[in-house]
Amino acid sequence: MLTRLRSLEQLMPFATAGELLLQKRQSVVTISPGASAIDALREMEEKDIGFLPVVEGGNLVGVLAERDIARGVILRSRTLVREIMTSEVYTVESASLACSRCASSQALSSSGTRSSCAN
Repeated sequence: MLTRLRSLEQLMPFATAGELLLQKRQSVVTISPGASAIDALREMEEKDIGFLPVVEGGNLVGVLAERDIARGVILRSRTLVREIMTSEVYTVESASLACSRCASSQALSSSGTRSSCAN
């Protein structure tokens, strides 16, 4: 039986990004832009995640979601992470970790972004 969500707090139980990070602290899984899409998908499956930061030379150069893989590989026959990743990445300064979930949601919405990654 499905439970209907009745409030934003049920969907996003942490008031700020900082609280989320304190509760969920774990190592960040990344992928390189030269990796294959299939390797990225295997990593996602193994770690039970649907989103990977793409890092090259210690710098964030993009992000990769399962959706990117599905569209890039299946619809466009592209096979490398660099060919299918989202390279326009929005970041948040560490001082903004106290940002409320409403403000975070508004920032995502105004930028047209579908998902976010916290580290």
